[in-house]
Amino acid sequence: MTKEESFMTMKEKKFKMQLQL
Repeated sequence: MTKEESFMTMKEKKFKMQLQL
């Protein structure tokens, strides 16, 4: 996985976590 991909995954996880709040 490239740095860009891992960064996007990180943002996705944070975004999904915020949606669950």
